[in-house]
Amino acid sequence: MLTPEKKGIAPSLLDVYLDDYKGARFVFAQPLPKAASGCVITAFNPYGRKVGIRKNRCRHGLLIDAIRHFRYTKGFGGDKQMQYREASVFVYCHPKLAWRYLRRFQQNGVYLVRRGELHLLLADGRELKLGCTLGRRIRKRPDLPRLNRAQAL
Repeated sequence: MLTPEKKGIAPSLLDVYLDDYKGARFVFAQPLPKAASGCVITAFNPYGRKVGIRKNRCRHGLLIDAIRHFRYTKGFGGDKQMQYREASVFVYCHPKLAWRYLRRFQQNGVYLVRRGELHLLLADGRELKLGCTLGRRIRKRPDLPRLNRAQAL
């Protein structure tokens, strides 16, 4: 188990939103191999606090800059209807690096993918096996609604 960084994390929020985290869906710009390994991470909304679109875009740019030496695919992660979605990336990397990005970009969780199987790594150090593959959580035809509740107005 990894050692959590307590600063800024709202543990009660982790449990409140755990079902939402477990039910996440994804959309990616390119197809991913079935047995891919890496992580899905976002830099949006640090510690679950909504921030404006400019700040989120800036944070996303910093994330892209941080992973520029790795192979990655851009996309979105969100709820089943994609009414709440955040720009995300799938990065082909080691789980320890995923943990580092979770802390650096102040996220409550990151999705680990080990040979296609999906896990949720939470900021408090817990790792939950989600019992499915990443492929089962990818939306094939993303009709993204105009409304995005992930953005602060």
